[in-house]
Parts: sequence; structure tokens; C-alpha cells
Amino acid sequence: MKVPNVLLILACCSLSFSAAMGQVVILQMVNAQSSQDHLVTQLPGLNGNIGVRSYTGYLLANATRGRYLFYWFFESMRNPSKDPLIMWTNGGPGCSSLGGEASEHGLFLVNADGSTITRNPYSWNRVSNILYIEQPVGVGFSYSNSTDDYQNLNDVQAASDMNNALRDFLTRFPQFIGRETYLAGESYGGVYVPTTAYNVIEGNGKGQQPFVNLVGILVGNGVTDAEADSNSIPPMMKYHSLISIKYYEEGYKACQGDFYLNQNLPACLNFLNDINNAMGNINPYYIYDSCPWLGLNLQQKLKTSEMTFQVLDPKTQKPMKMHPLFQMYKHGGWSKRVANEKNFAPRFETDAPCVPNQSIAKYFRIINYTQVYMTILPFYAKLLPHIRILVYSGDTDMVVNGLGTQAAIDKLQLQETSSWRTWEFDSALGTVVGGYIRKFEKSGKGLTFVTVRGAGHMVPLVKPDSAFYMFKNFIDGTCC
Repeated sequence: MKVPNVLLILACCSLSFSAAMGQVVILQMVNAQSSQDHLVTQLPGLNGNIGVRSYTGYLLANATRGRYLFYWFFESMRNPSKDPLIMWTNGGPGCSSLGGEASEHGLFLVNADGSTITRNPYSWNRVSNILYIEQPVGVGFSYSNSTDDYQNLNDVQAASDMNNALRDFLTRFPQFIGRETYLAGESYGGVYVPTTAYNVIEGNGKGQQPFVNLVGILVGNGVTDAEADSNSIPPMMKYHSLISIKYYEEGYKACQGDFYLNQNLPACLNFLNDINNAMGNINPYYIYDSCPWLGLNLQQKLKTSEMTFQVLDPKTQKPMKMHPLFQMYKHGGWSKRVANEKNFAPRFETDAPCVPNQSIAKYFRIINYTQVYMTILPFYAKLLPHIRILVYSGDTDMVVNGLGTQAAIDKLQLQETSSWRTWEFDSALGTVVGGYIRKFEKSGKGLTFVTVRGAGHMVPLVKPDSAFYMFKNFIDGTCC
């Protein structure tokens, strides 16, 4: 039985990368009863056959509450019976992971016209079986039968739901039970991925079935540690000449050497307000982007009118106040489905060179999400004895930048096994520097930190070839 065509609005987390983000994808599916019934039969806008087996439908995340997560799965083009399983999530909170498929590393990318798609030569399913999950409930097609869930979302629930959904996928597709499995994500995925990985390992230990053979995680430009992430933003602005060295030094003094802990001191607050406004109409997720940035004022307006996001103080467990400069990773992470909306496409102005503000603003789902974990470092410490970890960072992202990520990793006090060096790959131009790499070890397992030169917050969007090489070599065990 066919279901009606559905229009998916893929709202980019930064809301400003390109016309390809935020476009309309029409997906025709069969009604979900078994794994075979989830088979995708048509992709309007695509010339030719899909080329691989692809499935889509719902996975059970919580039986008691009736929570279901929407997924889209693509088999590997290399060796689907042996290649690893990758479970991917975007961030936000609230970003549709179909954005990762349609604009970053999926088999198909949405063209600038908004109505056609093209094959991605750097799709990650060239070498892996990849499962895109929309989560938490309230994002995209994912839903709950207990509607009050939309107003009570948090890190703990999200990790539990992801763990349950992954096991439901293995139940439906038993050929992947025992297969090497990786969790991957970007941005707020820096919270989702390690916490879910810990839930998976803990569930395995308690006998939860099916068993998940989790061997590693990948985190791109991921939220890691509030103090380190926040304190890195002013230096990042200084080193990229977005503010003057002199003014940075004055601000450093005004904030008494810690922009995060002292953000509410009057002199420090004035400095943060000034540099927040001083960077102008640029995209902090990709500072060399040609698209004008929507601006934090619009982002804040959207956040307060359409979505509630609060951060809990780890000591008091009460909502804490943070400067907007330190909350950019939370902004713009919304997505919503619109069924049979015939008048949507013309209003979306798909011929615009950048995503139009007004059109996007109309299609955000109202959800309430609480960030419970201000640092993910304890999860990394617990995971390292069990799995491999890749943390990668596009070096032109200011929001969750590599300076902060490195500072956070250094807090773990791991043994460095390979010092800072270049990594290279073969491109159409010859052998090029893809970025830089450091390797660490603890209890026999490793954590690798990689920069991707010239990439922004969403690494595969800007540097698809570098991202693919990095990804392939990590899952193949040769790293970079």
C-alpha cells in the first residue's frame, strides 16, 4: 500500500549554507509492516534507478510512551554483507538527520533547484551501511503517542531512545546483528553520540537484546565541554582577525582570564556583547561562507518563539543563564514535515542563492529540550576502554571550533601516541593536505583528533572528498 507523497523540509542547522539546504524532497514509500515493506520504491527527481537497497520507516524508541523514530537506511555499495553499520544523527537539538543525507554524505544530494537530486560521488555508503535517524521525537517524522513528550525532551531520554531504536533496527534487519557498528554525528551530536554509545555498552552488559557490536564512534565539530567550547570562541575570533588583538587582550583582562566562568561580570559581559555584534553579517558556522548570516538576533527570536532550550546548572540542576555567544550551537536546529503542502515550494523561493529567512521560519516544530550534560568528558573516559573514538573538526567553524575541542580533550589527560602532523589524501589535484591529526590512547583503545582544512561546522558539506577519505580510513582501521 502506498502512502501519500510527503514534503520533507530539511532545515539546515546554521540556516545559511546554500540553497541546497532547506529544500524540498519528495519521498514515496510503502507502508511499514516488515523490513521488506520498508523498501523505498521511488525517488522523484532522480534520473535512473536508486542503485542500492534502501529502506525507510519507524523504529520503536519507547514502548511505554509510544515513541517512534523515523529512519532512512542505505546498504553499502562496496560489500553490504561485510561492511560496518553506521548510525548517523545530526544535532540541534532539532536538526533532521535527513539533512546529513541530503546535503552532506548521503547517496543523493538535493540540487539547488529544490526539485531534483543527484548522486553523491563521496557518499559514505560507498563503504558502509548507513542508517540515518531523526531524533529526538518531534524532529522531522519522528513522533510520540504521548504528546507531552515534545515538551519534556532531554539528553538522558534521547540517548535511551537511540539505543532502543538501534536494537529495534537489528531486530528488523537481523543480518546486522554482530556486525561492527559505529555511532556518528555532528554538532549537538557531540552529546547524542557518546551518551548513546554509553547506553549501548551498558545495555549490552545488562543483556539487552539484540546485542550491538559497537566498535567506535565519530563526532564532528561536536559539543564537548561547555567551559572549553565557550572559552575558545574569543581566541578563535582573534586568530581569524574577526576582532583586534588589542581588544581581545582588553576583554581577556575584563573577563579575568575566563570568558565562560566570568561571563556575567559587567565588564566581561560588555566585551562579549561587543564582539558578538562586531563580527557582522558572517556565518559563524563557516566563517568564509559567501552567504550572509541570518544573525544571532533572528536566531534568538526564532528560538524563543518556536522552541524552548534550557541548560541545567550541573550543581543546582536549575536552568542557568548563558551568553548568546556561547549558545550558537543550539540555534537554528529545527525541522518539520509538511504533508501534501502544494503551495510550499513556490514560497520557498528555491532560486535564491541562500536559504530565505522568512520561508524557513514558518516551518519549525515547537519542542522543549533540556541540556543535562555540560561536559561529555566523563562519557569519553568511560568509553575509551571499550571502543575507538574519532573526533574531527572543520577548521573554519567558530561555533564549535577545534581550539575548544582540543582543550577539552586535553582535560582527559590521555597518553599522546602521535603528535601533531599533517594527513594527506589523493584528490583530482594530486596529493593534498587534508588537515592535521593527533592520536591518544587509554587502556589499549584510541582517541584520534583530526582537523579538516577549509571545512566548516558541517564538514562533508564543504569538503566532501576530505571527509570521505577520513571516514573510510577510520572505519577501515587505517585512519588518516
